[in-house]
Amino acid sequence: MAQTITLGSVLQSRESTYRMLARLYEREVDTGYLQKLRAMRCPVNTGNADVDEGYRLFHRYLSRLWERSLEDLQRDYLRVFIGANTTGHAAAYPNESVHTSPLRMVMQDARDEVIEAYRAAGLEASSKWNAGEDHISLELTYLAIMGKRASEAYAKGKRSDCATLLMAQ
Repeated sequence: MAQTITLGSVLQSRESTYRMLARLYEREVDTGYLQKLRAMRCPVNTGNADVDEGYRLFHRYLSRLWERSLEDLQRDYLRVFIGANTTGHAAAYPNESVHTSPLRMVMQDARDEVIEAYRAAGLEASSKWNAGEDHISLELTYLAIMGKRASEAYAKGKRSDCATLLMAQ
């Protein structure tokens, strides 16, 4: 049965994708989240060949897990995002400031810019978060929140509000 694609369904799908990516960047995969990923249904034809290929590879990996896959994923996370067992320069540090400041430091201009975007959206800092406001996980969570708001505005027929939220996103 073919699913009808609507702007509402696209907005909901984008929110889900942003939330999944935010979780993947936030911390290592644990057993519960790996099970959730395995149960996830990936789109087959998004209209974007690169996205479709990414989903195909994602699905293929998850369908071929073995008993040490969880350990492998956790080790990969630490190596890629924390720089464990590397020189430190090879890590893809998840804070935007590291990549945009001349000295590769956190808490720089990029952080200040996203704080302003969060405040403009009425979002407040959580005392549970300590990785910096320009961490990619938090930025993706912001995109998910704005996407959800846009989806809700669209569902209520508030097209102008939906457009404004998408632009802010």
